Amino acid sequence: MKKALVISLAIITALAGCGKDIKDKEPEHSITDDSATAPEQCRVFVEITDIKGNEVYVRPEDGSWELRSSDCFSVPVERFEDNISPEVGMALEIIYGGSIQETYPARFDYISSISVTDRELTISKAPDPEEPETADPDLGTAGSQTEIPRRCVMINDTLYLDTGYVSGVWGRCGTADGNIESVIPSDEIPDENGEANFEAKDWQWGFEENTIDVRIDDEYCIFGAEGTMQGESGYIPESVLQFLASVEEVSDTDMIVKPSGEISEKFSQINTDSRYQISLDHYDPGIYVDTPVPGNMVIVICKSRFEGEDPIIITDVYSVSPIGGDFCRPVENL
Repeated sequence: MKKALVISLAIITALAGCGKDIKDKEPEHSITDDSATAPEQCRVFVEITDIKGNEVYVRPEDGSWELRSSDCFSVPVERFEDNISPEVGMALEIIYGGSIQETYPARFDYISSISVTDRELTISKAPDPEEPETADPDLGTAGSQTEIPRRCVMINDTLYLDTGYVSGVWGRCGTADGNIESVIPSDEIPDENGEANFEAKDWQWGFEENTIDVRIDDEYCIFGAEGTMQGESGYIPESVLQFLASVEEVSDTDMIVKPSGEISEKFSQINTDSRYQISLDHYDPGIYVDTPVPGNMVIVICKSRFEGEDPIIITDVYSVSPIGGDFCRPVENL
């Protein structure tokens, strides 16, 4: 499965819908906040592959657009009506808002109904949602974040796990909230406060709940508390540098983008009047077009490392992904 990401930006308040009726459509990637207006509805057929606690794991049927986005989706048990008792192997029809939260497992936004269907689905073998994936050697464990054991540290009786991302918050306080007191072998899990299984200097409380920022080689690496959303594999913390941009130029190797909309105050290093150059090696089309074109909107997730002036080259990029709107196109009805 391609890297699954969840992105929450307050600068975006609405997404284009994928149709006026409930149709079998290609979904949008979700880049929304909770105040966004729900888009029009889409239909997907899935099979339950596993049930763990209050989460039901499902896999879209073969050939669906949703499967191109993710091979595993998580649906909260609370979204099921009382007359449905989820069971592994059960086929479901889900009506949702057409946007997808790109965590792993992924999630459907704006679920309006879940019903059992007698439709015969073609489902390939689904992976275990907790099965480790190969980490990106260039950017730590960002994306899959399943190196076992991940770098972790025990603070105030809570185990914090490395998200694989570096904080992009500009102008932080330089005073540490605590130090790494002892280091154990990297294949062990800390069980005492101040203990880590990696070399580090000190740490600060993060800019998002359930996170801390650990200073490693003069970078503040974001760690999420075990058992929380922030500690899940594939979660992108809010303090990772990310911004919406419009594609202005595309060459065989690079794209030039310009920030669009209001940039969060915590990312003041991004200038809305500047142009930024990004290698196409970092472009992840997801379920959309393979090559960006001028006028497309993308979300850029990167480190605060830049070179040059016009355009400014972003040297360390986690991903560049297209977002809804014009990318959404219908598929044949099932």
